[in-house]
Amino acid sequence: MKRLVCLMVVVGLAVTTVSQAGDKKSDKDKLQGKWQAVAMTAMGVELPKETFKGEKSLVLTFEGDKVFATEGGKKEEATAFTLDETKKPRRMTVAKTAKEPEMKTIYLLEGDTLKVGMFGAEPSKDWPTTFDSKELVVMTFKRIKK
Repeated sequence: MKRLVCLMVVVGLAVTTVSQAGDKKSDKDKLQGKWQAVAMTAMGVELPKETFKGEKSLVLTFEGDKVFATEGGKKEEATAFTLDETKKPRRMTVAKTAKEPEMKTIYLLEGDTLKVGMFGAEPSKDWPTTFDSKELVVMTFKRIKK
């Protein structure tokens, strides 16, 4: 009887663990949808909050493995992105056109907040290692809920 109870407990734990593992979404899944910029620090200088309101607002839209930006009502061409969730901080690579190299960024995704850090607007050979660097452009986005 004890063996049967122990076996049932082990099977129950295994089923629970498998179902919980199946419920985990990847960061790519969590990013899907629209994100509005709410803050930006460029080389250690914080931009005014008004920069991100109204027509000037910057919105990123993630659809599948593509991302595109809309700023001032103008929608840019979608570009591919890839994520590396194994690195700390996590990395996002945004592909550019054939003539331009890819952008190497770091990101932090916490619920409905996305923080992205990169070395300015120009592609870099190196990956940022921390969001605290004064050499970075750090942008914070909030999910736009439907």
